[in-house]
Amino acid sequence: MLNPEANHATSGRRTGTGTVSVETPPRGARASVRSRTARLLVLDALVAVLAAEIGVLAGRHPQPVSDLLLLVAVPGGVAGAWLLALGLTGGYDPLGLGGEDLTRRVGGAAVGLLALLGVSAIPGLGESLRSSLAIAVSLAALLTLAARRASGARLGDDGRCGGGALRVLVVGARPDVEAAVTAVRKGRTAGVEVVGACLPETGPWPDTCAGVPVIAHLHDAAAAAQAVGATLLVAAGLAGAPADLRRLAWQLEGTGCRFAVAIPATDVADHRLAVRSIGGAPVVTIREPVLSGAVRVLKDVVERTAALLLAVVLSPLLLACAVAVRLGGGGSVLFRQVRMGRGARPFTILKFRTMHDGADQADVLHLNEVGGPLFKIREDPRVTGVGRWLRRYSLDELPQLWNVVNGTMSLVGPRPPLPREVACYTPDARRRLLVKPGMTGLWQVSGRADLPWEETLRLDLYYVDNWSLILDAGIVARTFSAVALGRGAY
Repeated sequence: MLNPEANHATSGRRTGTGTVSVETPPRGARASVRSRTARLLVLDALVAVLAAEIGVLAGRHPQPVSDLLLLVAVPGGVAGAWLLALGLTGGYDPLGLGGEDLTRRVGGAAVGLLALLGVSAIPGLGESLRSSLAIAVSLAALLTLAARRASGARLGDDGRCGGGALRVLVVGARPDVEAAVTAVRKGRTAGVEVVGACLPETGPWPDTCAGVPVIAHLHDAAAAAQAVGATLLVAAGLAGAPADLRRLAWQLEGTGCRFAVAIPATDVADHRLAVRSIGGAPVVTIREPVLSGAVRVLKDVVERTAALLLAVVLSPLLLACAVAVRLGGGGSVLFRQVRMGRGARPFTILKFRTMHDGADQADVLHLNEVGGPLFKIREDPRVTGVGRWLRRYSLDELPQLWNVVNGTMSLVGPRPPLPREVACYTPDARRRLLVKPGMTGLWQVSGRADLPWEETLRLDLYYVDNWSLILDAGIVARTFSAVALGRGAY
């Protein structure tokens, strides 16, 4: 039972053997949130001004006299509108500042402003200025995503990240705390740091739980959260004690600390969650994944059109790669292989050949360096010199644009599996076959071949269950940096 009288602050953990000190932020929770929000406001305003300046310069304005006014007034207006739009989509919610839904929030702000711009009837808003504003909003969205991801540290394997992170204190029984901390780490959320745990057990506590320090008893959770400037995250197991939760919320009143309750469901994007009341009891409903319907048809049309345009624009690069493959080892330029598509239907995938001609028939399964049904070799002896370079920058996959055009693949989707891989799938793994495989996906922007099979599968299933156009846009944007860095490509 939580102690409603607990109102003292603590910066350490009391145990039977002493006190373990915990790093306390220089300011309180409320001041820390204000400071972090202010930094984001300044960052977003600067990004919007830069985007607006580029938009004005890129637009064609027939009245040179008004250029100075455009360069001053338009950026100010765009910055104000952009900050307001981000605020309305939850871009400054303290619990969402480091959330995985960053792309959805920024994308929602951009879509809203573009839609408003398209239907607006503002006097004097000519087509040239309207086009400049559209360019400015689109650039603001892309630059905001890049700036926020660059300024926020990404969660590492130890679960800790740099300064300015959203600090979280997990409360609950030891198994529930371990599950909550593991879920945060698996999500690899930018800008979230688990600073400690509070356990209800009596007697001496362990120094750590799931790799984070145990800093207080459950009775002192509210005071501990205030002392370390953290959001209190109640693990799913403790959510079954409504009276305790109510008292804990009372203790947090006026402290500036936020209060969140975890649900026993992982890998569910927040756009599928909704809070409802059933018979007076608050519940969280989970919407079904979008696996068909008009939005899926729109995705198919947009991707096929984009793939066709990309094939035309990149035709010089495609030709250069074909010549390099031919000169680098002779044999056929294209490599054809049977993969499994949506519904486990086989199709022929196209790639630039990166191996010596006929080397794919060699028996090298004993050289496999990854677990599960995947097959990967870092230093594959079958790969040519040109092929190694093509693989590093994913240029060997460009012919798959034709697979997208003919409808057997998507631009974004799960990794296309081999038939022998599908033969080893568990029932859970077969769920990734509910959608078309993609040229890129969460697996590629998160590490590609460096990922173990379990993590690759988790990312693919997350994509299947939580797909949205905004998620696709974010993956495409992150693909460019993943390809440029060449991590996990071999």
